[in-house]
Amino acid sequence: MERIILAFNLIKDYLAIIYKYIISNNLNIDKGTFFTIIIGEVTVYGVILAFYQFLASYKFNENSIDRYLGINVIDYYIYNYLGGFNRFISNNIFKVCIALHIFYKPLLLIYENVIGISIIKILNFIWYCFAVFYFILFFKIFMECAKCTLIFKMNNNKERMNNIINDINERLLKNIKEEQKNGMDVDLLELHLRQLRGGIQEDNNIDLQRHYNSLIKLIFNYYIQKKSNEINDIENGGIISKNQIAWVYNLDQELFILKNIINEKYFNLDEQNSNIIIEFYLDLIRLNLMRIKQEGYIHIRYTMRDDLPMNVEKNKFFDIVEWIKFSKKMYQTIPNQIKQDFINELYKKSLYEIETENYYVQFCRECISELLIIEIDGIFLEKNEYNEFFDIFGSVIENEFFNEIYIQRIGENFISLTKFDAKKIVNQLSEKNCTYLFIYIISYYSINKLTNWKFINVKLLENLWERHISLQNNTTEIIEQMRKSNIGHKFTKEMYFKLVEYINSNVSDELYNKVNNEKIFDVFYIWIIKTCVTNQNSLVLPWIKNLEIDVQIEIFNKLAEHDELMENENVYNWIESMRYESFSNLYPIPKNLTITLRTLFLTNICIKSILKYVHEKGCLYQSAFGAYLLVKMYETPCENQDEVKEIVKGAFINSNQEIDDYVKMIKQECYACRSKLNYVPKEKMKEYLLNIL
Repeated sequence: MERIILAFNLIKDYLAIIYKYIISNNLNIDKGTFFTIIIGEVTVYGVILAFYQFLASYKFNENSIDRYLGINVIDYYIYNYLGGFNRFISNNIFKVCIALHIFYKPLLLIYENVIGISIIKILNFIWYCFAVFYFILFFKIFMECAKCTLIFKMNNNKERMNNIINDINERLLKNIKEEQKNGMDVDLLELHLRQLRGGIQEDNNIDLQRHYNSLIKLIFNYYIQKKSNEINDIENGGIISKNQIAWVYNLDQELFILKNIINEKYFNLDEQNSNIIIEFYLDLIRLNLMRIKQEGYIHIRYTMRDDLPMNVEKNKFFDIVEWIKFSKKMYQTIPNQIKQDFINELYKKSLYEIETENYYVQFCRECISELLIIEIDGIFLEKNEYNEFFDIFGSVIENEFFNEIYIQRIGENFISLTKFDAKKIVNQLSEKNCTYLFIYIISYYSINKLTNWKFINVKLLENLWERHISLQNNTTEIIEQMRKSNIGHKFTKEMYFKLVEYINSNVSDELYNKVNNEKIFDVFYIWIIKTCVTNQNSLVLPWIKNLEIDVQIEIFNKLAEHDELMENENVYNWIESMRYESFSNLYPIPKNLTITLRTLFLTNICIKSILKYVHEKGCLYQSAFGAYLLVKMYETPCENQDEVKEIVKGAFINSNQEIDDYVKMIKQECYACRSKLNYVPKEKMKEYLLNIL
C-alpha cells in the first residue's frame, strides 16, 4: 500500500512539473505557422499515397511469382510489411484527431474568449505535439515505403519470395486451427483441401508445386498431431473429445479424402507430395487401428480372404479391407521411385513388436503381402520388369515370412502361366526354393488330376532342376513348405518320399509300371521328368518291350495334347521306338487309347486295327480314321481298298473343307507329331481325293 501511495505521489509531482512547463511557455499558433504545418501534413500524406500506389502497381519480372493461392503476393507483402501503420492511420480515433488538428485554429478563434488562457496553452501544446507526432509517423512510413521499394527492386531472389509464401502458409494454417475449434476436423480437412484446389487452379503455375507441397505437409501434420493428442487422451485418461465420438465417420471420410488425393482431385501428384501422402496415410491407419482397439474390437479383417472365428460378435469384429485396397491403388499410382520408399516403410513397421500397435504391425504385413502378389503377377503377365521388382522388394523377400509368400505365388504362376520364360526369376531364387518349386509343380498336377497341364514348360523344369539341392538332406524344410502351399492339405510326407524314390530310380519298365500301379503320382509326369528333365532316357530300347500297355497308352494319350514336348529329342526318340516296337504291330486298337488324328499319327497304328474297329463299332471316329487312312492310302491291302475309300470320302465330306485346306490341316498334324509329309505325298493325297469324289 505504501508503494502505491509513493508511486501516486511521484506521478503527481511529474504532472505538476509538466504543467508548470506548459504554462510558463507562451506557445502561440499564428496563421502562418498553422497553414505551413497543415500544408506540410497534406504534402507528406500525398507523397505517402503516391508510394502506396507505386508499390501496389509494381510488377516483378516474367520469372517471378505474382500470385499464390489466389493471393496477390505484392499486396500481401505490403499489407504484412506496412499493415501496422496502415491499421493505425485508418483507425477512426486517428481520423478524429486529424480533423480536430485541422479545425483547431478556426475553433480557437471562435471560442478564444470563452476558454481560459491556461487551457489554451495546454491545447496549443497538444496541437504542436500532434504535429510533431504526425511528421515522425509519416517519416517512418516514408522510410518503410522506400525500404519496401528497394526490396522489390532487389527482390528477384527466391529467398525473399519463399519467405513471403511461407508466411502465407503459416497464416492459412493459423486460420485452419481457429476453424477447427468449431466443427469436425475431417470435414474441415476436406474443405481446406478443396479450397487449396481452388487456389491452385487460380494460380495456374506449376512452378509453385513445391510451395503447395509445403502447405499440404503443414495441413496433414496438424491434423495428425491433433488426432494423435485426442487418441492419447483416451488412452491415458479415458477422455473422449467431441471429435472422437464419431470415430467411424472420421475413418470413412479420411478414406474418401485419400481416394480423392490419389485421383488428383485436390492437387497434382509428384515425387515430393507422394512421400507426404504415404506418411499421412500410414499415420492415419496407425491411429485408426489404435482407436479401433480402444473400442474393444478384437478381430480385424484385413482382406477378403481372412477367415474370422465362428460366432464372432458383431461389436468385436472390424473390417478394414477397403484400407488395404487403397494401399494397392496408391502403390499403383505413385511414381516408381517412391514405391521402394513405401515398401521399405511398411517393411520397417512390420518388424515391430509393440503390443499396443500389433494391429498396425499386422496391417503392414498384409499390405506388403498384397503388393508382393500384385508385383509377382505383373511380372508373369509381362507388365513389370523383374529387375525393378527386385529393386523394390529385394530386402523384403529375404525375410522368411515374406519369402514364403513370394515363393508360393511364383509357384502358382508357374502353374497358371506355363509358357512364361522364367529363367531370370529362377536364377534369382535360392537353391532350396528351386527344389521346392520343382516338387510343387509335379505334385500339383499329380494331385489335381482333373486339371489339364496345357503347356509343359520343359525349360522351366530344367532350370529348376539345374539349381536343385539334395532332396534327401532337405526333406523337412521342403515338406514344410509344401504343407503351407495351396495343395498342402492334400500333400503328405509319403508322397514326397515316393517322388524322391521315383526321381532317383534308374529308368526301367518296372519303374513306370510301379508308378502307374501305385497311383500316387501321374506316370506321365514322372516320364516327363525322366525323359526331358533329368535326361535319363538315352537308352530306350532295352526296357520298352516290357512296359505295360496301359502305361504306354497313358503316355501317348497325354503326349498327343502337348506339341511342345515333340521338340525334345528324347521324346521323339521314345516315340519312334514305341511306334515300331509296340503300336505298329498292335492288334486290335487298345480300349484306353483316346482316338484322335494325333494319337493315330503318334502310335502309327496299323490299318488292320482301324478296319477291325470300324467293323465292330461303326464310324464313330470316322474323321480321325479317314484323315489317317488318306496318309496311309498306299499301305492299304488290295482287298480293303474300297472300304478305305469310303471311310476317307466320308471323313472329307464331314470336314466341310476345300481339298487344299483339308490336306494342309493333315500336314500340320503330321508335323506336330514329327511325321514327315513332303510335297509329293501331299499332291498324291489331293489326287486321291479327287478320284474318290
